[in-house]
Amino acid sequence: PILIEWGPVIIPSFGFFLAVGFLVGSFVLWRRLKDDYEEEDLLTLSLVVGLWGLIGARIVAVAFDWGRFGTDWLKWLSLVRSPGLSFFGAVAGVLLGTLVFVMRHKWRFWEVWEGVVEGGLWVIAFGSIGAFLSSSLAGAQTNIAWGIETLGMSGRRHPLALYWLTTSLIVLLITALVRRIYRKFRWYPSGRVGFVGLFACWLFSLALF
Repeated sequence: PILIEWGPVIIPSFGFFLAVGFLVGSFVLWRRLKDDYEEEDLLTLSLVVGLWGLIGARIVAVAFDWGRFGTDWLKWLSLVRSPGLSFFGAVAGVLLGTLVFVMRHKWRFWEVWEGVVEGGLWVIAFGSIGAFLSSSLAGAQTNIAWGIETLGMSGRRHPLALYWLTTSLIVLLITALVRRIYRKFRWYPSGRVGFVGLFACWLFSLALF
């Protein structure tokens, strides 16, 4: 769970890989949209979306685990001493942050959303590696061959973090293939954007379901 601990400096595995995922996701977002928007604005977009996603993830986590957090706002702010993030809260925060930014700058939402979704999938992939190392996504007990032993829990467990990692990478691969051919679909209106982003969201949601 802890990659580096040097005096008061603590770098958890989940936080480290989440940060790496954010950097990779920001690069993917920049690469996808750099031909249509200013690079400085894209950097700001990445920071805004990342911050909104983190805030949303934390708020929902605190709300659904109020017994552990209570009114102690120091626990709310300390992700190291009192860990806890909600994936669905992060999605809500990212969506809201993207909407606010796009409306303020008068950008095309669906075009931007495709870049945000692709970058977000890379954040999920790297975050899943950190979650696996920190044992923060252990599943139900199982007897399957790939079940793993998790610190603090009895029996072998489903490696949910590896499932998330595999799912995000598969969705990224399929989405890349769809991006190459969707313009050839006869039923899809020419010149419209947004299909790839919506498809990636639908496919990942289907996998989660």
